[in-house]
Amino acid sequence: MDFLGWYTTGGSANESDIKVHKQVCEINESPIFLKLNPQSRQADLPLKIYESVIDIVNGDATLLFAEIPYTLATEDAERIGVDHVARMSSDTGENSSVSDHLIAQHNAIKMLHHRVKLILEYVKAVQNGETATTLH
Repeated sequence: MDFLGWYTTGGSANESDIKVHKQVCEINESPIFLKLNPQSRQADLPLKIYESVIDIVNGDATLLFAEIPYTLATEDAERIGVDHVARMSSDTGENSSVSDHLIAQHNAIKMLHHRVKLILEYVKAVQNGETATTLH
């Protein structure tokens, strides 16, 4: 298994991130750094991805972060799952189609369980002689 990088939370990359990144560079020559911002209110995913670059600043070699652009690619199954979670966790009271399907299946299983239980009770009553067999 390869070590690709590390992550932390907060706003923009800062000096303390660079210090940690230098330590991580001892394990991996060129690690990826992800910065998650859970406080962000933007519509995009609150995530920035950086790679490290060495640049000359005031005559000294300095480790800096260069932001890497990224694109999310999703499959239909993922979109359906996210839609389900979003609808179930929203305050609109709106159910997702997955939720509606699962509720219908649950109700059908509950009804089947009730009917099997009635049949079982009838068979036990016939075996114990508590009721007569009715064959038509």
